[in-house]
Order: sequence, then structure tokens, then C-alpha cells
Amino acid sequence: MRSLAAGKVASIDPHKRLQVAPDLAVEIASPSDRPDDLMCKVRQYLSAGTATVLVIYPEAHLAYLHRGGKVEVFERGPMEILPGFKLDLAEILG
Repeated sequence: MRSLAAGKVASIDPHKRLQVAPDLAVEIASPSDRPDDLMCKVRQYLSAGTATVLVIYPEAHLAYLHRGGKVEVFERGPMEILPGFKLDLAEILG
């Protein structure tokens, strides 16, 4: 999943390839994903200008939130993904 702020959406031409980095990228890890491959994706998103990358590990009930050069680890409870946008990992994973 990728998300763009409203200010960026107005400048997008729907007939051309997206040329801006998303504000939020979400990766859902599967059992077959290698940790090195996921970290490579995270680094690619961040180096392209994505502000926040969320990696969810459903089987472990963990989420890693990468932003501002820091990583936050969540096991339960609400996490503020973007200003004013919170998710509860327990609600997502059931």
C-alpha cells in the first residue's frame, strides 16, 4: 500500500507513471519473505523520499515503523502512523 498527501495528489497526471514518493508505504511480510529483502525495500522507499514505512509481521504480531531515521516496534495498542492517523495492530491482525 502507498499513500499520498492531498497536496501531492493534485499534481498527479493519471495518464503518466507516478513520479513522487508516497508519504506512507506499508509492507505485509509473508513467511516466504527474507528479512534482507524487506529491509532492502524499506531502504529503497526511504531513499526515494517516503516519509514513513510500516512493515507488519502478521505471524509474529509485530510491526516496525521506520521514519525519521528511527525504528519503532509495536506489539499491540494504537500506533500513530501519520499525524492524526492511528492504527491498532490487534484490530488489524485480529
